[in-house]
Amino acid sequence: MLGLKYDSVTGVTGAGCLCFSAESLFGNHSDNEIRMCNHEFLILQVEAGEGGGKLQLGYGAWQMTGCATKLSILRTWGDPMEVEPGETYLGGEFQLNLLLLNVAVGLYTEIDGDGEDETLVTWSTGIGF
Repeated sequence: MLGLKYDSVTGVTGAGCLCFSAESLFGNHSDNEIRMCNHEFLILQVEAGEGGGKLQLGYGAWQMTGCATKLSILRTWGDPMEVEPGETYLGGEFQLNLLLLNVAVGLYTEIDGDGEDETLVTWSTGIGF
């Protein structure tokens, strides 16, 4: 999957995502079993923008709408918003999807940078294909 989004730290950002079926990794379900969502998956996502990038690993569910939770490493470069370039953050994101549109909110803590322990709240919105 590919996407384009606006992120509160990295600005205009391109994203590439690989999704792996959770059913094929964790066992099969019978076709007549009733489930809330029949598309559960693991996510490996890479994002790069004008102010930084992210590497994310997570778990999601999708039908016509969906959600995902992701563990994320955020590295800043160039001209990031809200923070200085050359800093690294570790955190998590929660993403909601409606058809091709998505919104996400994240909470990060600085693990490498200027030495100040900094907590960062992020948000993004975009479209995925």
